[in-house]
Amino acid sequence: MKWKLTVVMSFLMAIVSMLLASGAYFYMKSNYLTAINSNRLLVVSNLAMSTFEALLREDLGSIAFLGGQFEKQRDVMSVMVMDRENKVLYDSRHQLDGMVIKESQGDVSYSISVVVNRKEATEITVPFKIGETKWASARVVYSMGTINKEIAVIFKTVFLFCLGCIVVGIAISSVLARWITRPIEELAKGINAVENGDLDYRIRIESHDELERVGN
Repeated sequence: MKWKLTVVMSFLMAIVSMLLASGAYFYMKSNYLTAINSNRLLVVSNLAMSTFEALLREDLGSIAFLGGQFEKQRDVMSVMVMDRENKVLYDSRHQLDGMVIKESQGDVSYSISVVVNRKEATEITVPFKIGETKWASARVVYSMGTINKEIAVIFKTVFLFCLGCIVVGIAISSVLARWITRPIEELAKGINAVENGDLDYRIRIESHDELERVGN
């Protein structure tokens, strides 16, 4: 009975541990991705604002310099800046310079998942607006490689924590099972002793419940 009870309790604790670990993993992953995306939106917004300021000065050289410096940032795969007419002022790939890009998302900030060169990435576009008028915009493609590695670390951490909880749960289950079954085992020994004619056998159960009353 002890081992059956231990197995059942261990199984239940393992299920609870896995559910809690899954919830913690998805919560941490969601918060992490939200924080990264918010930070990237802010950074791209700064690029769009800098582009607008350069346009006011009619300084296209500064726009190219800003784009080139921005491209050197971690995980940046490509950079594009455009004016109010969506004319490309700078393209790090040098494929769309001077062309007019049709905005598929309208004049609003957006972030979408894309695949570039068979690599998972995120494309972020942010317009710089004064009132309802857009004056410039920036579009940056970020690699998800580093982010996915960080998410893998989060998964491993949560997995190890879950594994530790399962081990502790099995140990606790064993102790609880022994504590629960010990009075029953003592009662069974007493019954066997009486059946074998040992009327002097005394059952010692101190559980302060119905089993102690039966033992007495």
